[in-house]
Amino acid sequence: MISIRTSTHTHTHPRIHPSRHTPIQAYTHPGIHPSRHTPIQAYTHPGIHPSRDTPIQGYTHPGIHPSRHTPIQGYTHPGIHPSRDTPIQAYTHPGIHPSRHTPIQGYTHPGIHPSTYMHTKYSINVS
Repeated sequence: MISIRTSTHTHTHPRIHPSRHTPIQAYTHPGIHPSRHTPIQAYTHPGIHPSRDTPIQGYTHPGIHPSRHTPIQGYTHPGIHPSRDTPIQAYTHPGIHPSRHTPIQGYTHPGIHPSTYMHTKYSINVS
């Protein structure tokens, strides 16, 4: 005779925590939060945190936030933070901001930051 036992594990989870692809809905995280590669140390996140592919809508991040590979050192981001492939629209960055792979050294960027898919177009007029 074969008997199958099932057990139910219950716990209290006040919010939704992301899987690899699913964003968190509005929670406060007082400690370590994983990114794809690097944990964030101690921050309060008032809104939506990105999954692998989803950008964050408007938040202030007081510490280290990971890009795909490289953490950004202390900045305030007033708008949209890029997902894996999406550029940031209109922000001021007081320090190093990574592109997809390579950080830019200290600048203030008031507009669009390039991802690896944004390129400058040049035109040559020959008369």
